[in-house]
Amino acid sequence: MKKLGIGLVGLGRHGSRYAESLTKQVQGAELLAVCRRNLSEAERFAAAWGAERAYADYRDLVRDEEIDAVIVATPNSSHLEIALEAAENGKHLLVEKPLGRTVEEAGRIVSAARRWGVNLMVGHSFRYHPMTTATIKYVGELGRVFLASMCKRQSTATGWRLDRGEFGGVIMDVGVHLFDLIEFILKERPTAAFCQARRLLGSDVEDSFTAVLDLPGKAIAVLDASRCSSSRVDKMEFAGTEGHVAADRYLREVQLVRGDDRIRIPMSGSDATIHLLLTDFIDSIVMGREPPITGEDGLEAVRVAEACYRSSETNSKVTI
Repeated sequence: MKKLGIGLVGLGRHGSRYAESLTKQVQGAELLAVCRRNLSEAERFAAAWGAERAYADYRDLVRDEEIDAVIVATPNSSHLEIALEAAENGKHLLVEKPLGRTVEEAGRIVSAARRWGVNLMVGHSFRYHPMTTATIKYVGELGRVFLASMCKRQSTATGWRLDRGEFGGVIMDVGVHLFDLIEFILKERPTAAFCQARRLLGSDVEDSFTAVLDLPGKAIAVLDASRCSSSRVDKMEFAGTEGHVAADRYLREVQLVRGDDRIRIPMSGSDATIHLLLTDFIDSIVMGREPPITGEDGLEAVRVAEACYRSSETNSKVTI
């Protein structure tokens, strides 16, 4: 069977991860072309990862007839224009999170994919992380879940993530992972948000936030993320009427609590998940089915993020 031809737009840190996974771990597809505005850098990247072609203009890449799908791993502000052009040229799309900077942008990408009949998957890769998959195994045993708590505290941001126009702050850069995971794990979409965001390090974007989300089943989600520390913490906990489950990414363990019993379960699996994301994306194209992380999923995460921005700005609870 002929391998799918993949075009990669954006050759930074995430782009390199996609290239490595396509080259070393993923079956059924090949990295055919790459794009960066600096052509010489694109050519060096192509040579390093075995891509046949390098482009300086994404329009040339998406018009390449041998390319079946495009991965968009660029700064947030360019997701919309690249995705619209790729969809119009019949290319399936894998767009890094957040899908767009606003609900309006994300909605336009979703609509374009529908209009042109292409698959659209969003890069919410933490769905595949062993901390998430291990937690999901036990959530169903907790009875009625009444509280979810998640945090992602990371080191300081650099580059375009400090650009207000890119919406590179921690709500969009890190928070959207949490918003997506709440819906993915509990199968409920938040209905309201109260959020407090801060600029602790004095940049133009928020580097810390805490949000309280209402869920339809009466559970409450308490989420916090930051990019203002020299250390990293990543945890999630779900409390239910029949027990509790807590997972720690860096301690590499899950703790299940039932009554007086506390069971510690080692967490297995790699932090690297891009190859799993790519495999599902490729399979969805080959099998002609909807990808597991849809454009609508990406849109909903942006919808919660936008509500958090409004809440923080107005110091009030906002309906989603």
